[in-house]
Amino acid sequence: MDYSEKAKLALEKYQAEKPAALEYQQRRHLDWTENYLLYRNRVAINRLTQRQEVSIPLMKETIRTILAKIDEDPDVYFEDLGGDLDKEIVINELFENFKKENQISLLDRVDKKQVMLYGRSHRKLNWDGEKVTLELKDPFDILVDPKTLPYDIDSARFIIETGILKPLEEVIHDERYDQEARDLLKERYTPNQTKGEVITSRTEQEQQDRDERMTQMDVDSDQNFAGSEIILSLDQHFTYLWEEEKKEYVRYVSVIADSDVVLSCKPLKEVLGVDNFWPFESWADDLEATDYNSDAVADIIRQPNKIINTWLSQEIENRTLANFGMNFYDSTIEGFEPVAWDPRPFGWYPLPGKPSEVLERVNVAPFPGNMESINYLIGLVEKATASGAVEKGSLSDEKRTLGEIEITVAKAMERINSMTPFYRLCWQRTAEKWRQIMEANVDNKKKFKLYKKGYDGRMQEAVIKKSQWTSKKGFRVRVENKRQREAEDANELNNMFAIQQKIPNNPPLDAAIRRKALKTLGLSPEEIREIDEFEKKKAEEMRNAPQAGQQSNPMNPAGPLPAQPIPV
Repeated sequence: MDYSEKAKLALEKYQAEKPAALEYQQRRHLDWTENYLLYRNRVAINRLTQRQEVSIPLMKETIRTILAKIDEDPDVYFEDLGGDLDKEIVINELFENFKKENQISLLDRVDKKQVMLYGRSHRKLNWDGEKVTLELKDPFDILVDPKTLPYDIDSARFIIETGILKPLEEVIHDERYDQEARDLLKERYTPNQTKGEVITSRTEQEQQDRDERMTQMDVDSDQNFAGSEIILSLDQHFTYLWEEEKKEYVRYVSVIADSDVVLSCKPLKEVLGVDNFWPFESWADDLEATDYNSDAVADIIRQPNKIINTWLSQEIENRTLANFGMNFYDSTIEGFEPVAWDPRPFGWYPLPGKPSEVLERVNVAPFPGNMESINYLIGLVEKATASGAVEKGSLSDEKRTLGEIEITVAKAMERINSMTPFYRLCWQRTAEKWRQIMEANVDNKKKFKLYKKGYDGRMQEAVIKKSQWTSKKGFRVRVENKRQREAEDANELNNMFAIQQKIPNNPPLDAAIRRKALKTLGLSPEEIREIDEFEKKKAEEMRNAPQAGQQSNPMNPAGPLPAQPIPV
């Protein structure tokens, strides 16, 4: 099958699969938008429930509290299945360099916040010709097969990435794209298109759902581009296409502009070097058995936050009206016509009949218990999200013992850390995909320069090649929580010291305790290995050293002289 036939087949699948995935995702758009706006303390004013522009920052306060408890970089470590420690050291340094270049410390925090707000977050791995890069995606931009297993994104039959913005001039001069498709775009838009316009393949509803968040923030996304450019919004479509020669489905990736122009259609292996997985990873806090777009922490907070905003708005409105000093008067009295007709502060309002003979004060009744109800709702949210007063850094007036506070904090941390397994699994898969993409694309001539502080505190440069970080038996990826690992290491070390008291003078046990103690100090594997080898060498020298009272044998310096008879 030639390129044109393959591109036509890919376009047909794209035009059928995108509406299905978009419809599946759109049921969450309203919730996502409301969660985001409440997090940004923005509310929509209306004449019924939200008459005042006021928002209690309950959403932001709760999510930031949870993030503070889980805010740490991923601790990823590769273990060589062949036991080669040198390869482990090199590949782990390569991955640390990857994390620094892609600012993983910042992306990781945004990644967790997206899970808190939207229930799920997506990341994408790319090969830029020199190295692997990682980018975090907007949840609105990733359309996934509705039949995808929620715990395995590689089970998706297709994934569509939208919102890839590129200038038209860059697209029509990019040699990676099909010439006929580029000529079509040039003919379609260059002569008569308005400069600075964004040409999108999104439907009107899709664009409206996506931009509503920014519109509420007084931001027009179309104003962010230079007026001299025409911007194309491209879609990247990952799907399976049938290969007649292989008699099987093969992963393909297509780039589509304007909903009907296929710029590129290639096997994923040709683009990425691998075809046994999609270059995406995702994780969620509250996994479902069948629903890929699961609930978020923000979904728990949203309705109570909206109710609290309504009640507080009514409280403010009530106090304002009470302060206006409004009055009714008897409009049937001849000659009595107050000047203030319009409803306004200190105004007068005609009323047929006689209110208390001449006039009567407008009574604006207070809302008793309103603030107590607000505090009750806030308490419900804190219980549901394990982010009470202690976790937020404040204490209630209720007297509590230190033990009660410690128990409360421990229970809250257990609930907060319940999301850790999903987070770890996502990073484990991300690291494994990174390794496979690196191995598939880096040739034996390619060398990397790595920099690291030596034992003397000075930076040292190392030039490494592919054979130094690849293994025939492969690697196993281990992902750990730093705080939990440190606590477990300290507990294990205490237990080992206790065993040492029962089994003294045991060199293997002493060596194991030494390595565990050095590991808890945060030393690198090469530093631990150097200290361990030095200790082994020192122990060997002590075993070979002459014993006290023995003389060296000149003919055999390694052994002692035979004992001499003591003269009588």
